Amino acid sequence: MANRRLDWTREEVILAIDLYVQSGARGGGPIPGKTSAAVAELSDLLHRLAAYPRSEQGEKYRNADGVYLKLTNLRAIETEGRHGMKAFSQLDAAVWREYVDALESLHREAAVIRARFSERVLGPASHHPRVTDVPIERQNTEWYVSRPSGAPTEHERAEQTLVLRYAAYMEGRR
Repeated sequence: MANRRLDWTREEVILAIDLYVQSGARGGGPIPGKTSAAVAELSDLLHRLAAYPRSEQGEKYRNADGVYLKLTNLRAIETEGRHGMKAFSQLDAAVWREYVDALESLHREAAVIRARFSERVLGPASHHPRVTDVPIERQNTEWYVSRPSGAPTEHERAEQTLVLRYAAYMEGRR
């Protein structure tokens, strides 16, 4: 299981794009090399972030070669495939489009990810499920209109009524 390819998460892609931009690679500048301190630092952070449980990570999980490859994928996105590796994911391209014209937001988001990890708010993945109670959505709309075939059709949100009735029933049993 540890040898399968593990897709990069949104947070990991944000950190990689941040490195790409901060290093001056955007606009045709040199991409930090596989042996550069910046690539090694990001590789180390991604190892510690551990988006996947350790049991699923292979020995090459987010190593310097993988980080460098991600940076070359970003070059391909930036140059619309004229340069770099063309094996980028849809997530890579979507995150790039989201931040390419909002670099301050990119840098802030990358800083938040790093801070959340250092404050232990964001931690390594685990196979142990966590369950968190969340408040039940309140019913603000009983009816809605859709147009699947062009003609407006009215629908009732009956499931929400049932959920609220069940919650009240369970609360009464306490």
